[in-house]
Amino acid sequence: MKHLGSILLEEGTSQGHGLITITDVVVTPGLEFARVYVSTLKSNPEIAQELNNKAKKFTFLLSKKISMRKMPEIKFIYDDSAEKYERIDLLNQP
Repeated sequence: MKHLGSILLEEGTSQGHGLITITDVVVTPGLEFARVYVSTLKSNPEIAQELNNKAKKFTFLLSKKISMRKMPEIKFIYDDSAEKYERIDLLNQP
């Protein structure tokens, strides 16, 4: 996660998205796929599509930083759990 985070920081996305946080990474047992969950400070589900458009480049750059038998195919998924928790918290306030 650390290496992918530094790649996102260096290569990033187009301006205007603000801080992108990697909230979780789930890799399949055979190392074929890696689901990377991301969130932003402002609600922005479109960020996952923009990152997925650059996923092959990120995979290539990641392979230069770490040595693995097989580099998984990366798929970015927008994590809206913080927004859900915030809504639940608002509902629970008196």
